[in-house]
Amino acid sequence: MVDGGHGNTESVLYCFPVSALFNEIVVQTSAKHILDEFNVRCRKYQENYYTSDSVETVACLIAKAVQAGLTIFNCVSAEDVVMRTDRVIGLVLNGSPVEMAGLHIDPLTVPLTVRSKFIIDATGHATEEMSQSQSLN
Repeated sequence: MVDGGHGNTESVLYCFPVSALFNEIVVQTSAKHILDEFNVRCRKYQENYYTSDSVETVACLIAKAVQAGLTIFNCVSAEDVVMRTDRVIGLVLNGSPVEMAGLHIDPLTVPLTVRSKFIIDATGHATEEMSQSQSLN
């Protein structure tokens, strides 16, 4: 997350409402600075609440994050986590189309293992990847 001059790089605005088919999202005043930092247009809804277009919000967040160095893996499934003593350091990835088609792929070439300093589990309520890491401890 870019600092944005607030001295708090821990602020998190998590939203991907497009998958829930919502046209607008609601953001509390305490998170509005994140929308401002990413140049997302928003409108005051009522006291302490703003609304913004869900597609614009996600597009702006993704664009700025990628420009800042974030890598997003598209059309992949995380099959497993790579662990070192006390933390997750990577993921084992497989192509989603391969998985969906039920194809057999040579295990020496796929899946792909990647390492990362940070991993954001955006699998939804199930938090599948972090649940996997917890079962390893």
